[in-house]
Amino acid sequence: MTLEAIVTITIYLIIILAYLLPIIVGRNKNNLLGITLVTIFLGWTLLGWGFAMMWAIGSSRKTIKTK
Repeated sequence: MTLEAIVTITIYLIIILAYLLPIIVGRNKNNLLGITLVTIFLGWTLLGWGFAMMWAIGSSRKTIKTK
């Protein structure tokens, strides 16, 4: 594998990680399904990605119901 191929793969992985960042941030939130759907379908637009990121940051955490 050439150095150029390694750099290209690394750049693609960073881009994919950045694209999925709202899902990663919102993984323990109540609205994970909504955040995921917005990220997948509208995340390619800057506005959709920003909306999903703000939603992930601002939503409340899951609470565990105890008896």
